[in-house]
Amino acid sequence: MKAELIDISACKKNLDIEIPEDIVDQEITHIAQELARRARVPGFRPGKAPMAVVKTRYRDDAALDAEIRRERD
Repeated sequence: MKAELIDISACKKNLDIEIPEDIVDQEITHIAQELARRARVPGFRPGKAPMAVVKTRYRDDAALDAEIRRERD
């Protein structure tokens, strides 16, 4: 993980954080597995939707959850 703090002015700062893609993908897969257990996807029984369908349908939610988890760690 790479973090860079840029001084814009005396009271403004810009923080750029880069997280390697493999770590983000691993977190998204883990979160998608959790979502798959409780997600209701049309055409599938609850908890039985394929991982690819869950990832596609809930990609934005999983990415947001992954960011929140990374910030906590």
